[in-house]
This record gives sequence, structure tokens and C-alpha cells, in this order.
Amino acid sequence: MSELLNEERIGEIRNMAGRANPALMGKFVSTYIATVKPIIEELANVPVEETEKIEHLSHKLAGASANIGADKLFKLGKEMQKKASLYSEANYIKDRTELIQCAEATFKELEETLQ
Repeated sequence: MSELLNEERIGEIRNMAGRANPALMGKFVSTYIATVKPIIEELANVPVEETEKIEHLSHKLAGASANIGADKLFKLGKEMQKKASLYSEANYIKDRTELIQCAEATFKELEETLQ
């Protein structure tokens, strides 16, 4: 699970949430899931030539994932952001499809792990 989640970050969040309100961790996870799911869905549907939008969405995915310690999705978001900024249609379409599929599968695994 270490590649999927940063256990140290999760521990920090649990400690902070537990002191203030034990139910806060569940709320934090729910908010993350509610935020990230539509980002991944939108990334899957953005036309490949809209690289600025892809960069923006990928940045949001990486940022939200870093906040909760979802390391694998953070890395995928950063990779999508970088590839969109270096857009070359021939290679990018194949790479983007693979990255989106990986992000969708990782999100599903993460959602199951966190709930």
C-alpha cells in the first residue's frame, strides 16, 4: 500500500483530525473522493488538443492527492501535467490514454482502501 498512500501523511492527518474531531478524517476522505472523481472523469473526456485544460486538471489532481497523501495519484497527476505541457500529438494520445486508465484504476483502489 506504500506506493498508493503515503502512510506518514495519512498518520499526520489522522493525528490532527483525531485531536480536533475523530469524525474529521472521514469527512476529509469524503471531500477528497468527491473532489477527485469528477477531475479524473473530466480528464478522460477533455479533447487531447486542449492541453491547457489538461494541465490545469492534472495540477488539481496532483494537489488534492498530495494533500491527503495519495502518492500514486499525485505522481500520475504530475506526469499528465508534464506531458500535456510537452504536447506532441503522436506520442501524447497513447500516453494520455494509458495515464487516464491508470488514474481511474488507482482512484478506484484508493477509494476502496480509504473507505
